[in-house]
Formats: sequence, C-alpha cells, structure tokens
Amino acid sequence: MRPPIVIDEHGDIDIFPSVEAAARYIEPIDVLNNEFVAYDSLGFLRHLDPTEPVVGISGYLSDDPCPDQLDQALRSFVERASGTPVPTDVTSLEGLLAFCVRKFGYTE
Repeated sequence: MRPPIVIDEHGDIDIFPSVEAAARYIEPIDVLNNEFVAYDSLGFLRHLDPTEPVVGISGYLSDDPCPDQLDQALRSFVERASGTPVPTDVTSLEGLLAFCVRKFGYTE
C-alpha cells in the first residue's frame, strides 16, 4: 500500500501521509455506514475494516487499480474547494496527488 492514502467521503477528500494516520481518523461506525472510499496512491481501492478502537485498512478490493476514479474524485474536489480547476500542466495521478498535498496539506 503506497501512501499517500486518500479517503473520499461523498466527495470530501482527506489525504493522509500514512495508513496509520488514515486509520486513526476514520470512525468504525462510518465504515459500517459505507461513508468512505479509500485509495492508495496508485488508485487501488482499499478494504476498510470497522475494528475498534482503530479502523483497519487492509487488502485490495480489486486486483485492478482505479486511477481514473481517483483522478476524477481529486479533480472534482479541487474545483469545489478552490473554485478553480486543476492546472493543465498536472497530467498524471502522481502529479495530481502532489498538487493536492501542496494545496491542501495532509489531514492529521
């Protein structure tokens, strides 16, 4: 699992520097209510396990990554949060993640 870890809560995005930081942020009840989608930096959907007291983030939900899905979620978030689209020179998922971290920082 490659950081950063991206948590999408119905279009609201939080980016974490580590799996541990993301797991501490998420509440088990919200996992049970399917409030989150979790990605690693390659776009793999991650399994969220509503364990107590800290949510487990393990395993892939699929053998195939979903980089386009993550890209779209990040671009949509940037536009809503800043009122401007992602700059045209940001063309890769890696570049987009770096741009988002620079613009919004990590959630701790």
